[in-house]
Amino acid sequence: MSQTKKPLHPVVVLNLATDVAGLLVQTRNVIERMGDDDGKKWFPNAASALSVLADAAHALEQAHTAAQSHALGSAAERNVAQSVMETLLRQTKNDVQKVVDANPGQAEVIARAAAMSLLTRTPRKKRGHEAKPGSVSGTVHYTIPSFGRKAAVIYQASSDGGKTWPVQIMSDQGVVDFENLTVGILWSFRHQVTLKGKSGDWSQILVRLVT
Repeated sequence: MSQTKKPLHPVVVLNLATDVAGLLVQTRNVIERMGDDDGKKWFPNAASALSVLADAAHALEQAHTAAQSHALGSAAERNVAQSVMETLLRQTKNDVQKVVDANPGQAEVIARAAAMSLLTRTPRKKRGHEAKPGSVSGTVHYTIPSFGRKAAVIYQASSDGGKTWPVQIMSDQGVVDFENLTVGILWSFRHQVTLKGKSGDWSQILVRLVT
């Protein structure tokens, strides 16, 4: 019985700036977006947290200005203020994630309302039945769809249109490379999967000019 794949759960992303100036801009954007009408819709109880963010941003800005004077200990104080700012922003991101978890269908809108984004996942392309040129001359890269575990596959290649199949590879993998094939002629390729001791039909034959 096949299992239904669970949909990808939206994950909130906040790529923290590494410099103080960028971090301050980022913080102000979060405060502004979460405090406007759209933000209040999703984060109605965020006023206190945003006030803490604003205070931390002000403290960081002052510490950064002091550090530029190179006064003794000022750089360390700036670093502490920056660390506090980063921690608060991460906590804010976690709070936004909780709202997204409760409303996954509105994830993008919610993340945008907090000046954040969502993790973009590129769906993995399913392996198909293909015969493509290999990395070097005289080779063919042959792939087949996933067939499950504990299967054995016979891969064959023919240079006479399928009358004979002199090239054969045995494998438990869904990808093989046919090597040292005569170039400049048409080759035919096929495979047969054996699963739990039962052999299936031979596959559709793929034909490719080997270069």
